[in-house]
Amino acid sequence: DVGAHRRKNSPPTVSRELWKRAFWILNFIDISFSVNIGSPRAMSSDDYDVEFPIECDDDTWEQPDDLAFKQPPGRLCQLAYWLQLLKLISILEKVQQASNSMRRSASMKKTSPEASHLRQQFVLEIDKALSDWLEGIPVHLNWDPQCQDTVLFHQSTMIYIMYFFLRMEVHRSGLATSPSLLEICVNAAHSCVLLTEAHFRREPMSLGLQLLVGT
Repeated sequence: DVGAHRRKNSPPTVSRELWKRAFWILNFIDISFSVNIGSPRAMSSDDYDVEFPIECDDDTWEQPDDLAFKQPPGRLCQLAYWLQLLKLISILEKVQQASNSMRRSASMKKTSPEASHLRQQFVLEIDKALSDWLEGIPVHLNWDPQCQDTVLFHQSTMIYIMYFFLRMEVHRSGLATSPSLLEICVNAAHSCVLLTEAHFRREPMSLGLQLLVGT
């Protein structure tokens, strides 16, 4: 056990950053498979507390101490897309955990006031997390259908589709009780279609194959 899943309270090192990247790739795959095919998770957020990789390019890792692991001002970080995706997948994990918990609770009926209150709290928390994520997107990853950089266009498309998918995933459980939730889901689905169409017009290939690397 190398402890790659645990937070370290010491200065970053090359080895630790490599382990963090390896851990988060495996965690991403674990969550994705669980959501897509319904398989049990290999681990949950209770099992780890490691932070995200540092947002800096690899060539900064072995710079002098005052420059090491720091992105030079004005230079786009190649890891920015991946970090935004990890933040979204972490929100998706919370959605999955909350949904499973509510389904397993034998003492909680869907129509009970307690269950309704918990669902409302859950939706508010996830909505806030998604809003915070949206506000924190790096400028170069903001959606722009006219973006001339093909890689950035791919990356922006991926994370925004993921964002709108999460919007649907959070609100779809209450469709039968609230017309406003139906509107939220329809608008999110429509946004996914528009993003996919815009991407297909420029690059007629599968989006799924590019999700991890964003290229």
